[in-house]
Formats: sequence, C-alpha cells, structure tokens
Amino acid sequence: MEITTRPAITVSERDLERLETMLAGLPDDQPGVDALREELDRAQITD
Repeated sequence: MEITTRPAITVSERDLERLETMLAGLPDDQPGVDALREELDRAQITD
C-alpha cells in the first residue's frame, strides 16, 4: 500500500474570499467544485 502526502496549501485571506465567491457562483455539479472546496478546507490561511 502506497501512502502519498499532499503538499501544503497556503492561501491569503483575500484570495480565499475570491475563490469562495467564485465557487458560490458555480453549479454544485460543476466538475472539480467539490475537490477545490476540500483543498481550500485544508489550506493554511494567511493575512
């Protein structure tokens, strides 16, 4: 069994707001929306 480590994600508060606004405007069935939300959930947010 291979264990993979995902790279760290760092997002600024401003970029997070922009990405969340973009996501809010997309249909839930848009490919990749759930994956992007999951990645943003694990991101470290900076000032």
